[in-house]
Amino acid sequence: MQRATNGTGKRNPLPRPKGDVQDRVYAELRRWLMIGRFLPGEALTLRNLAAELGVSPMPVRAALRHLIAEGGVEMLPNRTMRVPHMTHARLTELLAARRALEGMATVQACRNITDADLRSIEKIHSKLMRALAGKGEILILNQHFHFAIYSLARSWVLMPMIEALWLRAGPFMHLARTSPGVTWDGRHHANLMKALRHRDAIAARRAIHNDINMAGQSLSKTPLLQGKLHPSSHHNG
Repeated sequence: MQRATNGTGKRNPLPRPKGDVQDRVYAELRRWLMIGRFLPGEALTLRNLAAELGVSPMPVRAALRHLIAEGGVEMLPNRTMRVPHMTHARLTELLAARRALEGMATVQACRNITDADLRSIEKIHSKLMRALAGKGEILILNQHFHFAIYSLARSWVLMPMIEALWLRAGPFMHLARTSPGVTWDGRHHANLMKALRHRDAIAARRAIHNDINMAGQSLSKTPLLQGKLHPSSHHNG
């Protein structure tokens, strides 16, 4: 059956998967992409994902079709589904978009943040700092930290766009964290917390920009981006 058009001759986007199981599978796969559970270029199979999630292949297929529409997954001509590769050009564009959108969200969040919000974010920040010392899951906490701040912007425009960027950036973050010579000390997060405490929107945006720039420098050092590593030789467990 052919999908309906939107009146311009173009097909409407695929509907988001519905139902409790499909919603859960879609949300979990989306989260896995954002926190670097999958690697750039990694092939995704229905059978393996269904087994990990404890479901049948049907909701996994529906979720992957939606993630393909969002750009987090791509389908090759042979019908193989995989995480998109990263290139220097893609990385440069991605970082520029992140600086613009996440900077805007941070400025709005700084204006809206309450003392209760600040205490909640402080707790995530403290857990992340401990994780950087080797006592926790860094990428999960990093995503929680950023999104807790951006959600305070209360923007129905910015958050979906930021999430779409993280779908593309997330798979590469794991390699950036584990590649030799890459360091991440959290100093820009500390500067961001200081700016939020003082409700200094300009300083908060500068800290976010610096954090994203540091992430970009780390990403550019990864062997996969430099063409020295094949995705199949580095797995996420």
